[in-house]
Amino acid sequence: MNTLERFTKVYRKINQSTNDLKITRDLDLSLDLGIDSLKKIQLGVFLEDEFKITLDVQFFSFKTVGQVIDCIDLRLK
Repeated sequence: MNTLERFTKVYRKINQSTNDLKITRDLDLSLDLGIDSLKKIQLGVFLEDEFKITLDVQFFSFKTVGQVIDCIDLRLK
């Protein structure tokens, strides 16, 4: 499972989403996925657990799925 697929799994878990929205790198976290500041905190915690990484405060400035994926990939190297 690649990073985007794992992100999608985490997003669906915290959003309790059953819809079939295709998650792509260019989606806006807030506008397209409806992630507000509280959900972003929850997303960060779940991503840290899923990937066994630590995200820094920069995570909260990310606007797109792609920015989050790139950050995770850098942490995994």
